[in-house]
Amino acid sequence: MDLSISRTYDKTSQNRPANTSRAYKGRQDEFKKWCEEKGFPLESRYTVTGPKLHFFLEERILNQPHKRQKSGTVLKRVGVATLEAYIAAVTDLYQQQVALRVNSHGHPRTDAIKEMLRNANYEVAQKKRNEYVDRGIGTHLDGYSTVEQVYI
Repeated sequence: MDLSISRTYDKTSQNRPANTSRAYKGRQDEFKKWCEEKGFPLESRYTVTGPKLHFFLEERILNQPHKRQKSGTVLKRVGVATLEAYIAAVTDLYQQQVALRVNSHGHPRTDAIKEMLRNANYEVAQKKRNEYVDRGIGTHLDGYSTVEQVYI
C-alpha cells in the first residue's frame, strides 16, 4: 500500500510544471543549506516545522536586501511574493516528508507565518501610502493619451 502512495506522489512531481520544480528546488536547497549552517541535529536537520520555517524566513529572507539590487541605490527589501514563494517551496518539502512518513509535525504554515505575511503586506501598503503612490496607475481610470492605446 505504501508503494502505491509513493507512486502517486512520484507521478504528481513528474506532472508538475518544470519552472515550478526549478523554483522550488533552489529555495529548498537554500533552506537545507541554512539548516546545515545552523547545526540542527543530524536526525532532524532538514525536517520542516513551523518554528524552523519562521526562523528561516525571518533570518534569511525577510530582512535581506533584494538579490538583484544595484549597488549605490536605495535599499530594497524582498517583496511579499518572494516571501510567499519561499513558504510554498518549503511547504512542498514538508509535504514530501509527510508522504515519506519522516515528518509527523503539524503543517508549517502556522499562525506566526500568517502574521508574518500580514505584517509584510501591511508594510508594503504603508510604504505606498507614505510615498503617495497613485493606485489608479495602469487601470481604466488612468485614461488614454493616444488613439493607439484605445485599440490595444
